[in-house]
Amino acid sequence: MRKSDFLDQLRLEVGLVYDYAVSKEDFFRNVLYKIYELVGKKCVIAVYKPDIKGNYLMEFVIGKNKTEEVRPFGLGFIHFCSNQTSVVVKKRK
Repeated sequence: MRKSDFLDQLRLEVGLVYDYAVSKEDFFRNVLYKIYELVGKKCVIAVYKPDIKGNYLMEFVIGKNKTEEVRPFGLGFIHFCSNQTSVVVKKRK
């Protein structure tokens, strides 16, 4: 499947999920499931929610989950993604 065909199919499926969702949680869960189905069930998709201690709590997971329910976000530079600050990367010559 080409990338554009995949994205068209995903937009269609997500649109249908939105039409039939009964709650925010139902919408997120079904969107994740549609993505999971479209990629051939060969992945794990998880959505984490941040808490005030800097940890991330697993809200939704689709697939064979082998991760922790609560975990710190990121390692090294990736950890900046969880900070609500600006980061400037400057290349020296």
